[in-house]
Amino acid sequence: MTLWGFTYFALQYLLAAERVVSAPAFAAEDAHPDAVWGLFWYGLFLVWGIALGAAARGRLRNR
Repeated sequence: MTLWGFTYFALQYLLAAERVVSAPAFAAEDAHPDAVWGLFWYGLFLVWGIALGAAARGRLRNR
């Protein structure tokens, strides 16, 4: 989950830096105002993955 969220933010960075270009089929979706929701949802993936990793590590330490 962490990797999924991190990959989204890395892709958004590369799009903003114009290092990559969206495919024509997805260019309209990437420019749509609702694309901001992706930052929220994929941010949750990032936080959720980090939280699950921390919980698993804590559980292993308590064993």
